[in-house]
Amino acid sequence: MTDEERQLLKDTAENLLRLLRQWDDMVEGMRVVVSELCRAGAMTPERKALLLGRLKLRRDLMASKGTPTQYLSTLIDELEKWSASDSHPS
Repeated sequence: MTDEERQLLKDTAENLLRLLRQWDDMVEGMRVVVSELCRAGAMTPERKALLLGRLKLRRDLMASKGTPTQYLSTLIDELEKWSASDSHPS
């Protein structure tokens, strides 16, 4: 491998890692926005339950097709936690 090829490979790897970090930031931002919108109280308890049911169904469908569901599962868990705390105010 030449020095030029080595440098090209190194630059490609660094750019790929940068893109992956940006992607992680974007996904985390979307998670925060979606969960805050649901938590904002703009939804009735019935709509929240319907939303959670639909998200769980979508997650199960994705899992059955072998699609990763970690992000969606984490979001569902967070929304369930917040829905439970919203229905039992301290």
